[in-house]
Amino acid sequence: MTRTHRDVGTWWPSVLALCAVWLFACFFLLGNLGYWNDDYFICSRDPATGEPFRFVMDRMTPFEPAGDPVLTWRPLYNITLGGITALFWDMPCVMHLIGALAHLATTFALWWLLRLLGRTPQAAFIGAAVFCCYPVA
Repeated sequence: MTRTHRDVGTWWPSVLALCAVWLFACFFLLGNLGYWNDDYFICSRDPATGEPFRFVMDRMTPFEPAGDPVLTWRPLYNITLGGITALFWDMPCVMHLIGALAHLATTFALWWLLRLLGRTPQAAFIGAAVFCCYPVA
């Protein structure tokens, strides 16, 4: 009997290991980290009233004049992060959970792509784990 990449016995250990790497690298202390330094300049709430005034990042800090788009190589980031930060400013754990889950989905997409390209589960795990811990790699 031949085994295929769809056989659960070959890939589930690498998926579980990838989840463990993700949990440690992206959601350490279950998101209870408080505000990160970039949360303050991404937040688009009025400091006096607390009301959100924009939901799409079109500049690096909300109080600069609009200019060239920021992080043009990350359009989904620009579209979603401003709104997430504005809506969940009072719940930083939720902000971090959403970011960590998005990173987990991207990590699994990379793992799946590596498997489709014919890599072994272990090689796909190493590639996805490196991306999970250091996404610029």
